[in-house]
Amino acid sequence: MDDLPALRHRILHYSHGVYYSDSLESDLPHEIEIDGRKYQRFMNYIFIPGSTENLSGEQILAVNELRKRLLRNDPSIGKVNERVRQVFLWTVEITAPGSLLEVGPGFEPLFRTAPPGVQYWLADMSEEVLAANRNLGLASFLFTPDSGVPLPQESIDLVIAIFVLQFSLASEQILELARILRPDGVMIANVYRRPEQSRGMLLETFIEAGLQVMRIADRQNLCRGHEYWLIFRDPGSPALAKLQVLLEQS
Repeated sequence: MDDLPALRHRILHYSHGVYYSDSLESDLPHEIEIDGRKYQRFMNYIFIPGSTENLSGEQILAVNELRKRLLRNDPSIGKVNERVRQVFLWTVEITAPGSLLEVGPGFEPLFRTAPPGVQYWLADMSEEVLAANRNLGLASFLFTPDSGVPLPQESIDLVIAIFVLQFSLASEQILELARILRPDGVMIANVYRRPEQSRGMLLETFIEAGLQVMRIADRQNLCRGHEYWLIFRDPGSPALAKLQVLLEQS
C-alpha cells in the first residue's frame, strides 16, 4: 500500500499514479511525497507525478476525469473556466470562421451544436469523450500521435484548444494541425503552469512545423502563468489581427 502523507484530508489514488483529495477545501500543500516520489498539486485537489507536460496519455485522461468532477463541484474553478471559455467564444464571434476545429474539448465542448454556417469538428484522445460528443450530433474524431486527422489539407479556418497545452502535444499532432490549417487560418490556445523552458520547447515544435507563434499575457491573470498563444502561418492574416486586438484588450 502507498505510504500516504499524514494530512488533515485523505489523499486517494484515482488511477495511473494520479491522486486526489477527498475534500474540496483548498488548504492542501503544493507538493506531497508518496513512497519517495513527489507529486504536485494541480487544480487545488489533484496530485500529479511531475509536470503536466510530462504526463502519459492515461494520466491525462485520469486528470481530465477528475477535472470534470471539480468543475461541477467547485464554483471557484468553474468560474475561472467559464471566463476563459468566454474569451474563446469571442474569438469565434469576431473571426466568423467557415470551418472550426476544437482540440481536446472533453465532455464540455465550446458549442453543444455547431454554430450556424460553420463546419464544426472535435478532436480528442478519449473514446469516451468522442462517444459523448457524437451523441450530441457533433462530428468528432480520435486525435493521438498515431492517428491522422481525417480532414483535407488547408481546410480549417480556426483551431481552438482550451486548457489543452498544459499537457503534452506530440510533434506528429502539431504537424497534422499545421497541415489542415488554411494559409490565413489561426490556432488559438491558452497555456499555463508550464515552466518557461518547457514553453520554449513547445514553441520550437510549432516553428519546426512551419508555424509562427504570438504569445499574449492574460491581463486578468486567471491562472498561474496564464497566457494566450496565437499560432499561424501568415502574419498578414485578417483573423490574426482581430484576435491580437481582442486578447490584448481582454
